[in-house]
Amino acid sequence: MTRKKSHLSRDPAFESFLGATVGEDGHGASVTVLSMLARLEVDPWVEAADLAALKGVPARKRLDDLLKRFKDVKVGAAERGSIVSDLLSKLPQSAEAVAALPGFPSATILIPNARKIMIWIIAIIAVLIWFVRLRSGS
Repeated sequence: MTRKKSHLSRDPAFESFLGATVGEDGHGASVTVLSMLARLEVDPWVEAADLAALKGVPARKRLDDLLKRFKDVKVGAAERGSIVSDLLSKLPQSAEAVAALPGFPSATILIPNARKIMIWIIAIIAVLIWFVRLRSGS
C-alpha cells in the first residue's frame, strides 16, 4: 500500500504522532503534538523523526522534557508518563521504517549530494578567484 502525503504533515508516517492530543490549554482548546512543538519553536517533523530514531528511555526522556517545558497545557508528573507512552506508541517503529518511506531522504542519499554540491561550490570559487586575479594582472 502506497502512502500519500496529506495536508497535515510532510510525511504520513508522523501523522498519528503529530496529530495526537497532548491536552487542553487554558482556553479549553485541544492542543496537538504538532501545535505543542511549534509553540516551543521546535520543528515538528524533525523532532518526530529524531524521537522515532531514538527509541526507549532516551526518547521517553526527550519527549518528557518537551512536555515539562510546555506550559500552555497543565500536565502533572504522574499524568505525563502515560501521555509520553501513548504519544511514543504513535511513532513509526524504527528509523529504518521511516527512512524507507517515500519523501524521507536517507543519509546515504544526502551525504553524496552534499559532497557534490560542495565540490562544485569550491570549483566555482576557485575559477572566480583565478578570473579576478587574471583581470587585475596579479
